[in-house]
Amino acid sequence: MLRVMHGRHEFAEFGRALPEKIAALDGERLARVLGLLNGLRTRRADMVPFALTVIARRLETPQHLMHLATKPAAGRTAARIASMPYAEAVSMVLDQIDEKRLLLIDALRHNRIVKAKDILTEIHAIDAGVKDCIELKGSEWGERLDRLMLAVDVALDDEINSIPSDHEHLVHILETFRLKNKSSGGGLGGLVRKGRGLLAGWWRAVSA
Repeated sequence: MLRVMHGRHEFAEFGRALPEKIAALDGERLARVLGLLNGLRTRRADMVPFALTVIARRLETPQHLMHLATKPAAGRTAARIASMPYAEAVSMVLDQIDEKRLLLIDALRHNRIVKAKDILTEIHAIDAGVKDCIELKGSEWGERLDRLMLAVDVALDDEINSIPSDHEHLVHILETFRLKNKSSGGGLGGLVRKGRGLLAGWWRAVSA
C-alpha cells in the first residue's frame, strides 16, 4: 500500500493512458501497452505488478496478459520467456486457473451447470494458450500448470461424487470418461475435456 501511495501519480497517469477495454493484446495494441509499461518501469519499477493487474482487468481475454512476456521473447523456450521484463505475467495467468477452479466449485455446488461448463471452457482455453506460447517441458511453469489442472480434475471428482441424485449413474459416467481418457492417451492435457463431458453427463442425470 505504501508503494501504491508513493507511486500514485505515475500509476494514475499509466491508468489514464491505458485503453479502457483491450480486445486482444497483439500487434499495435501490444506495442502501445508495452510502451506504457516500459515508461512506468523506468520511473517506478515497483508499480509494474499493479500495472499488470490493471491490464488483466481491462483485457477481454485476460490470459492474453502473458503476451507481454511471450511476444517480445522471439522464441518459445521457458528460459527465454522467463528472462523477459514482464515474465511475471505468465505466473499471473496461471493464477487465473486456480481462481477459476474456486469459481467452478461454487457453480457446481449451486447447481449452475451452464456456468460451470463455461468456467471449464475458460480453464481449458488458458491451458491450451499457455502450451501454445511456451515450451513447458521441464520448466517450473509446466510443473505448476500440471498441478493446477490436476487440482481442477480433483475438484470435479469431489463435487460430482457428492451429488445426492442418481449417484450410481454419475459414478458410471465418471468411470466411462476415465476409461475413454486413458484409451486416448489421457494425461493431464485431457482432464478438462473429460470434465466438460462429465458435466454434460451430470446435466442429463439431474434433468432426468
